[in-house]
Amino acid sequence: MFEKLKEGATGAIANKAQEVLHEFNNSLPTLKALGLSVSNISFGMGLVPEIKATFTGSVDALEPDKIKDLMERHRDQKSLIAILEVLRTAGTFKEQLSELPVTGIKVDVTLGIPPKLAVELLTKNTTHELSA
Repeated sequence: MFEKLKEGATGAIANKAQEVLHEFNNSLPTLKALGLSVSNISFGMGLVPEIKATFTGSVDALEPDKIKDLMERHRDQKSLIAILEVLRTAGTFKEQLSELPVTGIKVDVTLGIPPKLAVELLTKNTTHELSA
């Protein structure tokens, strides 16, 4: 009996991992279209599988109209919508911080339960440190 439960749990975890990977893979073309590139990727397997990735790019790519259009076209992809929303918010922050020389953006994405997003607006000095 315990073996069947174990097999069922393992199968459910594997299915969830596959679903998260599929969702992540489907998000890549849209994020690349915004000028973001993947600078690292990792994954973890456990009770809840997760994929972590870091995207970097220019803040000039954060055009509100383009992001809004992408959100409308991909409204069924919840993780992608969350990433696009945080990019739109970062674009707004960048505009409000007009005195800072913000040139780049770094987005850390963790797809899992719960998903997590962290954004850094990069100044000229930070951007040079990343490329070194």
